[in-house]
Amino acid sequence: MQFLHFIKNWLSVGIIAMTSLSLNPNLPAKAANCKALPVVGGEGASVQKTVSPPGASVIYRNNWNTDFAVEPTASYNRYIATIRAKDPGEYTIRMNLKYSDDTSGEVYNQTVSLKEGESISITGNPRRGVIPYQVNLYVGELNAIGKTYRASVVGCR
Repeated sequence: MQFLHFIKNWLSVGIIAMTSLSLNPNLPAKAANCKALPVVGGEGASVQKTVSPPGASVIYRNNWNTDFAVEPTASYNRYIATIRAKDPGEYTIRMNLKYSDDTSGEVYNQTVSLKEGESISITGNPRRGVIPYQVNLYVGELNAIGKTYRASVVGCR
């Protein structure tokens, strides 16, 4: 009889805990409203790069910019870029939202120090009433040459 009482109490606590977790608005359940954006000219929704030296000529370009495509009908109210360092050190990171009128809006421009395996998330909001067609991530500069990172972007409603 005590065993059944124990099981009943244990199940009650579990149900209460699960209910409170599902009702907590601060948990990452909001991620369900986000969609990964595809890499322009690549495969999938994330890219791994090792920062190249700056381009010495028109023929040799650096790989400091990566674009992610936004669906033309998507009405995201924010874009979240995640950069995860494979190598420790300083990374100069910029995030721009590119619009069809040939303008862009810079939402982030910082040099950050990241440890191996550490991530940074950057949130940018589009102009009111305008949908960007791409999110541009810039990871480069001399301080980052030879460092490897992985990047992805999601659009969120």
